[in-house]
Amino acid sequence: MRCLRSKRLNGDCGVTLLETVVVLCIIGVLLAFLLPAMQHVRNAAQDSVCKNNLHQLVVALEHYRAATKKFPAPALPNTVGGWAIDILPFLEESVLADQLSGSPGISSPSILPYITHLPRVMTCPFGWDGDSNLPSIPTSHYALSQSGTAIGDVPLSTRIPWAESPQLDIWSFPRDGGPHSGGYYIANFNEISVSGNVQWFAGK
Repeated sequence: MRCLRSKRLNGDCGVTLLETVVVLCIIGVLLAFLLPAMQHVRNAAQDSVCKNNLHQLVVALEHYRAATKKFPAPALPNTVGGWAIDILPFLEESVLADQLSGSPGISSPSILPYITHLPRVMTCPFGWDGDSNLPSIPTSHYALSQSGTAIGDVPLSTRIPWAESPQLDIWSFPRDGGPHSGGYYIANFNEISVSGNVQWFAGK
């Protein structure tokens, strides 16, 4: 009745405060359901990025082994080198590989401009987003196993510079220390021909 009287007097029907509150409550409930779902989809997409990175890295390692008939040698102490540098040409990063060739000292000022950015394929969306134990040099998000047969995430507490190519006992990483809800993704080098060769490892 109030609305009809308003229409006759003003030619329009207004919205009451109660109706506005009801609409806002409905929108709030919908957002409460939608936001967690959107976050889940976002996390799943970022997980896929990490798994794809690991697959590309292990493929590059296979190409390196096929071309050189050997595994990448570990980096010498305090130098730029190791698997992360050796496989750069097989990741369409030949220019960067040339700039970092010859095992230069990792603290050399002439090298710093080239190692201050982590290559995209070596970047995990959930990895430590900060410097390593050397200022301005990003922390490695991935490590090669000591046997050279797998590559995977590193614990969030790791601060090894990416340009030093960490080679660690990835199967002994601590439980709940990884970047993916407390775990790790690992790509097995010996299963490169198998689709979906990236596996989950919760830690020990």
